[in-house]
Amino acid sequence: MRRVATHTARTYGRRVALWLLLCLTACTARLEVSTTDTAPRLVVYGSISSDWGYQTVTLSSTSGFFSGETASMISGAEVSVTAGGRTYDYYEPYAGYYSSVDGFAGEEGEVYNLTVRVDLDGDGLPEIYRASTVVPPGVAMDSIRIQESSTLTDRYEILLWGEVPYEKGYYLSFSIARDQTPFTDSLSKYRIVEDRYFGTGYLEGFPCFFLTKESGDKLSHGDVVGMKVDVLPADYGKFLSDAKSELTGSIPLFSGPPANVGSNIYQVSGSSVGEPLGFFGSSASARAYTVFTEEPEYPVVPL
Repeated sequence: MRRVATHTARTYGRRVALWLLLCLTACTARLEVSTTDTAPRLVVYGSISSDWGYQTVTLSSTSGFFSGETASMISGAEVSVTAGGRTYDYYEPYAGYYSSVDGFAGEEGEVYNLTVRVDLDGDGLPEIYRASTVVPPGVAMDSIRIQESSTLTDRYEILLWGEVPYEKGYYLSFSIARDQTPFTDSLSKYRIVEDRYFGTGYLEGFPCFFLTKESGDKLSHGDVVGMKVDVLPADYGKFLSDAKSELTGSIPLFSGPPANVGSNIYQVSGSSVGEPLGFFGSSASARAYTVFTEEPEYPVVPL
């Protein structure tokens, strides 16, 4: 029995040693991973606003992940937008930035078609890209009000009274400013909400935004606070929402990574240079203002 036990122990020990050797070998195996960058791709970003002005489009190209370079702006392109039988030509005031020659405002329900002609691969023949967007109906804002939040003790909340579109399938984007200085000066600070969170019809005291009582959001007695509400088509709203998620990270913290940000830009002719990125969208804007007091009262400054 003693010999059998000794033999069993030795056999078990050899098996354990062999298993450890295999694990260590597997853990230190060299893997060759290709990190070759893909060819540059066109990135288009532009929108049509219901606010009268010089509408804009920016063109750039992607750069390699390991290159450490910023995106290159694309010059020398031909950019135009057509709508309702009219063509709006764009010019390039500086590299990669294109502005409409004439100012105009997007009209509700109108289809705006973007065309970009650019020789991205340098073969002497331009590639042609297109995208379309429909300007949505806007919000009829009656007033806004600032008060202490009923749920967050260190915050003020901005409430909205107004009529939102009855059509489903859109997003609302909220941005605010104090005495003409934006609080929301970047995409990560905008609040973008899908329509299913507030329904349709009249909003009576809908909480749109929260401001901290201290730090950079602190308001002073007499500050004029303005809020802009943009109605966005569903595809454009999702694009901005997904892009914001890429910037700020996922919530909850350990949820899965967001999907790739979508695009409505497509190539119609020219050499194959990779799928384009970016978006051409539209928005219908409305604004209202109020004066902040230490003890907010109901009277507000209507639109």
